[in-house]
Amino acid sequence: MIANRCRLHITRENFVWWTTPIIRDLAGPFETVIATGAAALVAYRLGQSQISVAKTQAEIAERNWQTSNEKIVLELFERRLAIYEEIRGVIGESAQAVRPI
Repeated sequence: MIANRCRLHITRENFVWWTTPIIRDLAGPFETVIATGAAALVAYRLGQSQISVAKTQAEIAERNWQTSNEKIVLELFERRLAIYEEIRGVIGESAQAVRPI
């Protein structure tokens, strides 16, 4: 008989009355955990996008360097070609000026 008296009979009203304070007590920490998780997810996603932007910037910088390097090589070639044509012209004029004996 004593065992029957110690047994807790849980009804819907008892369950709500018993769990409501627990839920209220855990709502604040649970909310904090959810907000922290959301903030961490947003920070992670922003970090990933920044990494992507940094990689793209590095690729663009490398292409700019290649373009600048090719421009310098082309300018040097044009200078050499101009010098070559000048020397060729001078040699041609001097060859025409020389009379055979």
